[in-house]
Amino acid sequence: VGGRHYNTPQRGYLTALRSDSRFVRFSGPNAHHLLHRHHEDLAITDLAGPCRLDDRFDGRFDHLIGNHDLAALGSIPLHRFNADASASVAWTRDHLSEASTAYLQSLRAKELVPPFTLAHGSPRQEVWEYILDHHSADRNFDVLETEYCLVGHSHLPIAFVRFPRESYCLPVQLPVDVPLSLTPRMILNPGSVGQPRDLDPRAAYAILDLDQMTWEPRRVGYEVAGVQERIIEAGLPERQAIRLVGGW
Repeated sequence: VGGRHYNTPQRGYLTALRSDSRFVRFSGPNAHHLLHRHHEDLAITDLAGPCRLDDRFDGRFDHLIGNHDLAALGSIPLHRFNADASASVAWTRDHLSEASTAYLQSLRAKELVPPFTLAHGSPRQEVWEYILDHHSADRNFDVLETEYCLVGHSHLPIAFVRFPRESYCLPVQLPVDVPLSLTPRMILNPGSVGQPRDLDPRAAYAILDLDQMTWEPRRVGYEVAGVQERIIEAGLPERQAIRLVGGW
């Protein structure tokens, strides 16, 4: 939502935020030890979208690339997207600065930071594959190299677990504001900040406590009307604005 953060958690937690900008925040001593990274923030999916890309990073974030980012760079043809998404990508191409283009070109699609795998889509296909049900989750557990995987792409707050010595996974219920103890092995998606698709218009994110190893789904309201106004003013499809009210 315009690169701004809402209800920012305290230090010592990793926060996963998902929208057309989907962020994972790594902070606290355990996070630095785990990741060996300079920056504390990582966007696990599409960064480019209908606002100034320069507003979405300012040196505080590291990012992984998503399918809309690749399309904005011309690496994925527009016909791979529906009409609304194609129009948004075309808008982004026309508004990318040279610096933003160079930055997107520098991004990777997947990263292993044991015990986590980070990807936009999935461990199997880090850009395009959606993990939406136990069938797609099982196919990815079969190739997952770490105990846990954080993904975006689907805009849905969902999780799956495959217990040791089992050949199939189970969906995990994710009540809001209730910490979930992590159990090897799990695939976790925090949902979407700016375009949730679970019929709840509130921004969805999660807190991953690296000390307690818990995942806590969160929802928070934001200024939907203001985002809708900017979408319309940019000349983007009206449907992209309307859907934010219903969370679809």
